[in-house]
Amino acid sequence: MQTNAALKEMRTDKILRKEKLLFPAGGRKQWESIEEENQAYWTKRADSYAQTIRAELSDDHVAMWGDVLREEMAGLTQKTGRLTVLEAGTGPGFLSILLAQMGHSVTGIDYTQEMLNKAKENAALAGADVRFLKMNTEALDFADEIFDLVVSRNLTWNLPHPDRAYAEWMRVLKPGGKLLVFDANYYNFLYDEEARKGYDRDREKTAQAGEDDIYLCTDTAAMEAIARQVPLSAIRRPQWDLELLRGLGAKASVDENIWRRVWDRNEQINQASVPMFMVRAEKAGNE
Repeated sequence: MQTNAALKEMRTDKILRKEKLLFPAGGRKQWESIEEENQAYWTKRADSYAQTIRAELSDDHVAMWGDVLREEMAGLTQKTGRLTVLEAGTGPGFLSILLAQMGHSVTGIDYTQEMLNKAKENAALAGADVRFLKMNTEALDFADEIFDLVVSRNLTWNLPHPDRAYAEWMRVLKPGGKLLVFDANYYNFLYDEEARKGYDRDREKTAQAGEDDIYLCTDTAAMEAIARQVPLSAIRRPQWDLELLRGLGAKASVDENIWRRVWDRNEQINQASVPMFMVRAEKAGNE
């Protein structure tokens, strides 16, 4: 069995080799804004991420996520049947496609055009009718109160101004509408020593289990550079989310064990120290 030191050395070597390929000689590119840097990163990630989503759309993720979404939407569908849904930060389109396959009217937005291109490809392959739009989720181009449901997955941690995004999502929800946010404390290890130990432990156990390491399949240094510039990396959640949403007048709650229902074995091993939570918020209805 390899020692922890050997595993860490292998991990470091892999990251350094990747960095030399992505950023030769001249070093890391300087960006004009965090938004530009984010777009550049996710443009590079679009193809590999789209492949991951295609795999999820053909495996147990469909049933796992489908069960959760149906439960959360039950109260809304009993009232209106077919829902108008917004997925913020759709990426290659997983939730948008899944919700469209359930018969709902879905709009998926993303700030990165290449992600939208991949989402359209994935939707076509899945036979799903989704409207995909390029848009900043912190400044939506929608009228007030037009969606029954707003969803996001693995997005809020990556936003420069998550408070603006939450305010926008609540704005476009109809009275009685619902917001579902699936996220985790992914890069808190950059600021918290205990979280760092958990991250290192996850890397070691992932290697020992013979699983693909989802962190090392990305440009780790580039992602960490972005994570250091966005506020939620340094904040333990989901308490922050709950307080913000309640301040916006929403009835908010959290399920901190949702990861048990929507993550497969690889995800649970890879991210054991940062379990996914689900924040739900309901907008007050008309009196």
